[in-house]
Amino acid sequence: MRELQSTALDLFEAAAFDTVTIDDVAAAGGVSASTIYRYFGTKENLVIWDGADRNITDELAERIGKQPPLIAFRDSLMEAFSDEETSRALRRRVGFIYANPPVHAAAIEQDLKDRDALAAGFALVAGRKTPSIVDDTLAGVCMATLDAAIEHWHDADPDESLPDMIRQAFAALV
Repeated sequence: MRELQSTALDLFEAAAFDTVTIDDVAAAGGVSASTIYRYFGTKENLVIWDGADRNITDELAERIGKQPPLIAFRDSLMEAFSDEETSRALRRRVGFIYANPPVHAAAIEQDLKDRDALAAGFALVAGRKTPSIVDDTLAGVCMATLDAAIEHWHDADPDESLPDMIRQAFAALV
C-alpha cells in the first residue's frame, strides 16, 4: 500500500491531482484499478491513507491503561512518528492534503471518524459501552491538538521533528 501511495504521489506531483486517474495510478503501480479501489476506495484516500495508523493504535493500546488518555495518545503519536521515513512520508502527504480541497475534505472526514473511534476506545478502557461527553471531549482535544501540531510542523523548518512539535502542542494541555 505504501508503494502504491508513493506512486500516486509521484503522479500527483508530475500532473495536477484532478488530472490523474485511478487507472493512471494502477498502470504506474503495475496493479489493476480494482486493486486500488479495494485498498484505498478513492483517489483522495490514496493521499490520506496512513500506514502509521496501526502503529499508533498498537502503541495506544499498550499505554491507555497505564497513562491518562491525553498522555497515552501523545506518547503513542510521538513513538509512531519518531521514524524518519514515516515522518518524511507524512510531510509529503500533508502538502497534498493542504493543497487540494477534495483531499483536505476527505482528511477532515477521516479525522472525525478517528475521533469517534478514539472516544469509543477511551470509553471501553473506562468500562463504558458508549462514549460519554468526557470521552468525546478528550478525543476531540486529542485530534485537534494533533492537527495543530501537524500544521505547524508542515510549515516549520524541514529539520523540525514531528515528535517535538507534538510534545509542544500537548504541553499546552498537560
